Parts: sequence; structure tokens; C-alpha cells
Amino acid sequence: MTQITEEPAAPPADAAQKGRHRRLLVASALLVAIVIAAAVAASRRPDTRGLVCEQPGHDFGMVPSENTSSLSCEFLVENESSTPIHILKKMTSCGCTSADLPTNVVPARGQINVIVKPSWAGRDGQQAASVTLVTDRETSPILALTVSALVTQPIVLWPQILDFSGRRPGLSEEQTFRVGLGMPAKPFTISDVRSSDPSIKVRRVASAGETNSLAGGPGTFAVRVVVPRKRSKTRGEILISTSLFNRPIRVSVFIDSPGSITTSADSIVFTGADPSAGQHKTLTVHVYAPEPSATLNAAIVPSSIAASFGVDEIAAKSTGADMTAKISIGCTRRGVKMGVATLRLTCGPDSLDIPLILAASGE
Repeated sequence: MTQITEEPAAPPADAAQKGRHRRLLVASALLVAIVIAAAVAASRRPDTRGLVCEQPGHDFGMVPSENTSSLSCEFLVENESSTPIHILKKMTSCGCTSADLPTNVVPARGQINVIVKPSWAGRDGQQAASVTLVTDRETSPILALTVSALVTQPIVLWPQILDFSGRRPGLSEEQTFRVGLGMPAKPFTISDVRSSDPSIKVRRVASAGETNSLAGGPGTFAVRVVVPRKRSKTRGEILISTSLFNRPIRVSVFIDSPGSITTSADSIVFTGADPSAGQHKTLTVHVYAPEPSATLNAAIVPSSIAASFGVDEIAAKSTGADMTAKISIGCTRRGVKMGVATLRLTCGPDSLDIPLILAASGE
């Protein structure tokens, strides 16, 4: 007996195609859902972008000093955020630099040109300046723009400051400065050298074959000052006129005189609780080169307080051309707590006042 088996029929071709289409639709729906979710998440994240500049720094390179007043640089500043940005403030690193803004509001995805103009007239060597823009963006509130240059001078003047502080009265030792060729090298002559104060003495340090005349070519100059016998601070200048500039170039001179009379203390303070007890303080005094036969005197300038100040003793001795002394000053409170008086020191025409202060405690 023959058994006949029947093969199952193959599914129609259109049914398989529908299955594939169904799977593609599901995958596409999932992809769209992922994209939409990412976009929603991105829209909910804060925009952290602010003002940007692709080239926030500019170097002018080597600039001759006569061209420093015409320097200018334009920076392209962009707003990368999706909202307008307000510039609240612009700050420059020095008064020699300015920044010009066409507007204080930069639209979303917009741009502005910021023009920065440094003025380094009278400067020498490496220079730098910055402009800072402060905006209302919480995440990126600041944008800094910088400019720099190497300013060259056709005349090198060094040093530009001479300091004679702390010298004893009289004619000081010499200090020197040099006037030489700079960059770019341009031949020049010096037509005049003069000081703003008669106490500043200038001479040319002549090399072999040169004259001592202040006028001439580049060279070295020596300076002395007459330090006054009275305690004081003076500032003067040396003015050098040349064939290259319409105005003179300058060397600053500082004279800080301690005076002919110096002391171990600038003031004397008396303290203590016992109103009847006397106190004594010792002051060391130095007199530079007093006049022959001059003596040191100390006196109390009367005051309105009831405390009593007095000079108990002056012990003076000569130390070479100078004089050194120790002065003993006494004070009795007489029931007062606070008060002032003056100790006046004189030696010939020289004088110095020292404050005497009573700052006691107790009854």
C-alpha cells in the first residue's frame, strides 16, 4: 500500500514582503522617536555659548616710536548663541588704550567689529594692552581682546631715572646716563643738555679726542646733585634736545635729603600709669658737617597741656667732620593722660623738630 504525504504549501510572496515592511516601519518609528527625544533634550539644555573671536590677539610687530599714535586693530566678534547678547561694560587695561563698539547688543548668530586703538607714544620696548567685554551671559560673560608691539626708539636713553635718595647733604657722588643710537639706527646730534634745577649738575664724559661740550654726538653724561641740608624731597629733570625730535627727551632726577640733622626716632612717646612718676627717654642725634664752632641745642616748645617735658642732658662729641649727641628728655604727667609738645634741635642754621607725645593710662 502506497502512502502519499502532502507538502505544506509555501506562503505567498506578498505576505513575506508585508513582514519586512512592518519591521522597517517599526525601526523608522523608533529612530524618529530617538531624534525627537534628542532634540527635545537639547532644547531644554541651557545655551552656554557667548561672544567669541577666532583671533582675540594681535601683534603689531616692531613699531617705530613715531608711528605709535596711529595703531589700530579690528576684531571680528561673533555671537554663537541663539539669543541676543548685551555688552554691559568694556574695560581697558590702561588709559592709553580705547575700544570702539558699533553697538552694545549683538544679535543671535550676529557679528560686530570692535576697533582697538593703543597709544604708546613715548614708550619703549615690549608693550601690551587688553580690552575686556563684560556681557549679560551667565555662562560665558567675558571676552578678552589683546594687542602688543615692540616699540623701537631711534635714540636709546638709559637709565631714564637717577635716584639720589638718602645722600648726606652737600655735593653727591656722580651717576651717569647714556644717549645712544637706537632702532632703527639714525644719526643724530645733541644740541643742548640742561637741568630744570640749579642743584643738578651735568657734564659730558669725554672720550679721547672729544671735547667736554655738552652738545655733540651720542655719549655718556655724568650727574651730581647738591643735596640740601634741610630734610626734603625734590624731583628735577635733565632735558636733552636732539636733531631727531622737536621736543627734548628727559631723564628724571630724584633727591631725597634726610637733612643735616638726623635722629634715632622721628617722635618720642611717653606712657605709664603713675601720674606722679617721671619718665626719661634717650634720643641719639647725628649732625652732618656742622659749621665750625657750632653747638647743638635742644629746647622744648611750650604746649598747653599740664604735663611737663624737659631736656635733662646733652652729651655731644665730634666724629670726624660730623657731630653725634645723646639727649635725655624727661616727662612728668601731672595728672593728664594725653598731650603733645615739640623738641626743637638747632645747630647753627640747621634745625629739626621732633614731636613729643604723652599717651598714658590710669587715673
